[in-house]
Amino acid sequence: MTDDDLEAIDPGTALEMYLADRDAELAESTIASHQRRLSLFVQWCDENDIESLSELTPRDLHEFRVWRQQGIRVDGVAPDTLRSALVTTRLFLRWAAGINAVDPNIPELIEVPDSVAKRSRDEMLEPERAEQLLEHLETYEWASAGHVIIELLYRTGMRAGSLRALDVGDYNREEQHLALRHRPETGTPLKNKRDGERLVALQLKTCRILDDWIEDRRPDVEDNGRIPMIATAQGRRSRNSLRRITYYSTLPCHYGECPHDKDPDECEWTGWRTAMKCPSSRSTHPIRRGAITHHLRKGVPVNAISLRADVTPDIIEKHYNQMTEREAMEARREYFE
Repeated sequence: MTDDDLEAIDPGTALEMYLADRDAELAESTIASHQRRLSLFVQWCDENDIESLSELTPRDLHEFRVWRQQGIRVDGVAPDTLRSALVTTRLFLRWAAGINAVDPNIPELIEVPDSVAKRSRDEMLEPERAEQLLEHLETYEWASAGHVIIELLYRTGMRAGSLRALDVGDYNREEQHLALRHRPETGTPLKNKRDGERLVALQLKTCRILDDWIEDRRPDVEDNGRIPMIATAQGRRSRNSLRRITYYSTLPCHYGECPHDKDPDECEWTGWRTAMKCPSSRSTHPIRRGAITHHLRKGVPVNAISLRADVTPDIIEKHYNQMTEREAMEARREYFE
């Protein structure tokens, strides 16, 4: 394909079209991330006098990668930040190729590095550790904020965004379930929007924890005229706050022995703001991954897990199934027996 076969479109206009086209299929937070990353690509095009996407060359892509890697900081951007930027740029250019704005070969020339983040996408809170942690929380921190958050994330396998979206009124004690609802107008969208709405059954023990949290421990606050389930004295707990409390709660020295030969009294990782640096602490998503893996190991049908956790069977197999071949066989054996 030659440049004469392409239809000229400036990067800024293409970005507006791309965001409008994908708005219906992507969560608001994802759209915002794409806009932020791609705005830098548009900025780079402007600074390098690229007036149409059809002008892009392999050398341009290399120079953009180097420019993006250097970032706006002296020490450049973090490896996973660079990776996310390049992946999003490649998606954008693949979309542009679909409207005949760039050569289809151009997007594939973007070299995306492997993720080298400290925490890999396969990281999870192992089911054995999860049970040990929950037993500790039940004994020493019953119905605390950390207990409620870990309990709900692990027992239901829901996303952090879904947990944050819960109101006290979404909890039905008599029927032992939670109702997950998409309410973007008041700041709590679900990742899959209306398609992510569902009822999630709860165990009796989980209900008892929630009862005591609501009755005795939950701060008496509102948020946008609603009564948030996961609250602080300032209102609905933020995503960042959820991550911090899970990092802190899952520090192994809090409920067992340190696997890193450190003295907890002297360890620099045991603080509220530094817990994320511990190699064995876990954020919200690894807890979800551990929950889904636990269900798979117990032989729960993938379709049942899919409906409960709001994730497609294909994604479960690709990103969540951490079982070995033998574990998968034993899970099937237990289910059929």
